[in-house]
Amino acid sequence: MTHTTISYKDRLTPAFDAVNDIKDWLGPERWDKISPEMAKVTHCGAFAMYADMAGVKGYPVIAWYELYHGQGSWKSEECE
Repeated sequence: MTHTTISYKDRLTPAFDAVNDIKDWLGPERWDKISPEMAKVTHCGAFAMYADMAGVKGYPVIAWYELYHGQGSWKSEECE
């Protein structure tokens, strides 16, 4: 797959759309393997690093983290 930059700022459901894009990017087989493991990661910096290893960056990382830990749970200071 090629790299794609997507803006979610004008979307009605940006987090939902971002997570769906991650699912599409990974495919159902990889999503089913990676998702349960990512759900266990509670440190935002580590989560961002693992997401990057899967080819996911930017806002979708936050949306993916908050899927497991709740809206507003992302702590950007942990990524510094």
